Amino acid sequence: MKRAGLMLFVSIQLMGIYSCDKKNNDPNDPIAPPSEKGFYVVCEGNFNWGNASISNYNENNGVLTNDYFELVNNFTLGDVAQSIFETDNEYLIVVNNSSKIEVVNKSDFTSLITITGLGSPRYCQSINDSIAYVSDILNNAISIVNFKTGNIDGNIPVAGWSEQMVKHADSVYVSLYDSQSIAIINSLTNSIVGEIALDLPPSIIRLDKNGKLWVTASEWGGVSKLYRIDTSTRTIENEWEFTPDNSLYQIALPENGNYIYLATSIGEIYKFSIMGSFIIAPIFTANLNSLYCMNVNEEGEIYLGDAMDYVQNGTISKYNESGSMLYSITSGINPNTIIFR
Repeated sequence: MKRAGLMLFVSIQLMGIYSCDKKNNDPNDPIAPPSEKGFYVVCEGNFNWGNASISNYNENNGVLTNDYFELVNNFTLGDVAQSIFETDNEYLIVVNNSSKIEVVNKSDFTSLITITGLGSPRYCQSINDSIAYVSDILNNAISIVNFKTGNIDGNIPVAGWSEQMVKHADSVYVSLYDSQSIAIINSLTNSIVGEIALDLPPSIIRLDKNGKLWVTASEWGGVSKLYRIDTSTRTIENEWEFTPDNSLYQIALPENGNYIYLATSIGEIYKFSIMGSFIIAPIFTANLNSLYCMNVNEEGEIYLGDAMDYVQNGTISKYNESGSMLYSITSGINPNTIIFR
């Protein structure tokens, strides 16, 4: 489950699903391979319901395929799909409450291996072409896994809950929620070599093209912050605070981009330079029920995931920077990640 949504979702009957998209969910239809232009959506499902899924959308022809993992592999994904990580040849899908990682072939999404024996895994970060770190809520450690063999090769002790990670040179920066800090791991020795203290628990972490870290942090029901951290000095360069009634909820940083995008809890969308010092007025406000994920493509088009009521299927809506909606599709339940192909 997402940090902001670590709740037990109420067990009520699944509501009706709507969509205006072309679909490819008939089990008798052939499964289309991933298109060159499109995206996957990680849909976490409901806690203890075992209804996690992947949605596949082809932007070339408008075909949406929900339950894509199950249709390709003939078995269900599991309970609470937390995140996805892309390597050169694979996707690593972290299934939190099933305590596993599903490794699938990047070219056709077929299952390669299942990594089991984890605690409550959250996010992955590859270290090389076979090894990845895996963060965890419960294990007080970062697991070291071989995603080619499925083996757990060791762990790196940390204090409490670990969240998102990024790698820069030989260092891996890890959000430590309980410690309210960013741990610095030397990936050559698999050891913690430093820590950057924050004044709020961190969650999302991104790396820009200038080697700066962007970190979101918040306290439950309180203020939230965005930090910019210099990886060369390992110090906080700047920070921005958001009020509880309009808290910072998502950030997106296109690869090699000059701008970072922010989304707040009331749907305000901001764009400002990665070199900037001031966050100005929002570029638009999206009308959403429950903002749950965000991504931005290289053209600056903004994709927002709406979890609706956390029980019925969610939606993914695409906007231009003027705030005009370009289309909306119906995903699986609780869409928490959008990853472009």
